[in-house]
Amino acid sequence: MGKKRLDEHNIPTLPTAIEALAEQRQFGGSERLAVAARAIMAQHTKKLYAHLPGVLGGDDPHDVHQMRVATRRLRASLQATAAAYRPQRVKALARHLRQLARSLGEVRDRDVLLLRLRADAEAEANDTEMQAALGRLQDERETAHAELVAELGRKRTRRLLQELTDFLTCPLEDIQAEDDGLPLLVRHYAGSALWREYEAVRRFETVMVDASSERMHELRITAKHLRYALELFEPALGEAARDIIEQVTALQEHLGNLHDADVAIAYLHAQHAQRRSAQAENKTEGALPEVVTADQGQDARLNHYIEMRTRERDELLASAEPMWQRIVGDDARSRFAHMIGAL
Repeated sequence: MGKKRLDEHNIPTLPTAIEALAEQRQFGGSERLAVAARAIMAQHTKKLYAHLPGVLGGDDPHDVHQMRVATRRLRASLQATAAAYRPQRVKALARHLRQLARSLGEVRDRDVLLLRLRADAEAEANDTEMQAALGRLQDERETAHAELVAELGRKRTRRLLQELTDFLTCPLEDIQAEDDGLPLLVRHYAGSALWREYEAVRRFETVMVDASSERMHELRITAKHLRYALELFEPALGEAARDIIEQVTALQEHLGNLHDADVAIAYLHAQHAQRRSAQAENKTEGALPEVVTADQGQDARLNHYIEMRTRERDELLASAEPMWQRIVGDDARSRFAHMIGAL
């Protein structure tokens, strides 16, 4: 992206007050929840600003991914610590972050699918249907990115960034919830917040044996919320949190690969349906025999690819339960409870 593009968008820079707040990485159980959470949210905000120029440039999927993660973690932090703040401030900020996350997600979802299909298209260089599907997906990505750039240039995004700055840097009494003379500390809240997220992951025990891909996608989202909560309170939890974070992350990534396979299968099924519709029209119009033969060959290759991805999806589905069990099994549950009790 050239200088003209940067000037055109007048990219905002990270406020110095937020940068200073982001350096306050350490806190214990005796810290006020509202203070600790703002420090964590400042770190996510710093990451959001850092990747904003790259997102506007649109050349590197990594920037879109990292800015989306920062936006989602800001929302998760707000939701996890909402009790510390005035409800109207939290609701307004969360709503505006959700809109930004949605726009980023439209681009990111296509980036993930593009990465997968490009690797397969290289292996099937002569498969014209795969190449065509890749081209259509690239066009969709460019359209979604143009819409994202437009969203970032709108006044509501500027208002969001200003609201975020105000929330993180204003005097604490301006946003802190009423405490009735009983300050809400990290250790008064983190244990129950973490246990709720942990129990939500454990609830899948009744369906894990024959869980569907759709159910595993729900588990992936639930595991993500647990991971975000653990990372939010990690400074107070200390080293005890590291092992469980690594295991939850591994499960989340495994289920993410499962979801990506499902998305690829669904996308190619849709492309296949469009192709079959076009073939039906050609048949009606009396297509040449060599055209029909070529179409049949493309169909066979596309079906083979879908079958490969389906086998991959099924293998990922079958191997998810042991990973989940390492998080919610008896020993793991005992360690989790001990970690919370030590706050």
